[in-house]
Amino acid sequence: MMWLRKILLQTLESLQRRLPPSAQVAAVFSFVLFLAAGYSIYSFFFNLPSSLYYFNTFEIISVFSYIMFFDLFESLLVTAVLAAVSAFLPGKWFREGFVYKAVLVTLALAAGSILLQNAMLMNNVPPLRQVAEGVLILALVCAVLILLFQKILILQKTFVNIIERFEIFAYIYIPLGVIGSIIVLIRNLFQWQR
Repeated sequence: MMWLRKILLQTLESLQRRLPPSAQVAAVFSFVLFLAAGYSIYSFFFNLPSSLYYFNTFEIISVFSYIMFFDLFESLLVTAVLAAVSAFLPGKWFREGFVYKAVLVTLALAAGSILLQNAMLMNNVPPLRQVAEGVLILALVCAVLILLFQKILILQKTFVNIIERFEIFAYIYIPLGVIGSIIVLIRNLFQWQR
């Protein structure tokens, strides 16, 4: 039993060494949360005038709470996946320069999902070949930008400095996400008891 514990501890220590530093993970999380919550809040307030005709105040607060809960959960999940990818890939590929690499990947994924969402909203579901071409183009653009940032250090440092400034939004969006989670939990508990 002792040998199992020793192996487990060694594995955890090895994995912890391979993960990016927590300050870099926090910077990426703040940016991902800013993207997710910022886009959702913009969409929510864009649709709010028409929602006022169909929903009461409690229902609107509930919708906003679900949005904030999902954005917090989604941001945690995306950041965890990016950190896990960093842990399993060789250090030079993703761990070194984790902030700018993870943010560029996130921007590429966000751009692709927004383009796909807009196409689907217009009832224009693109064929699989077109989606594959779009993914390939986004991956290529992302790879070129990562290489460019690796070669031009001043560009990399400036970009990372800008990304670190997004941490201020975490002080707004995390409490909104936690409050939204509490409201969602209470709302679902009351519906479950009925």
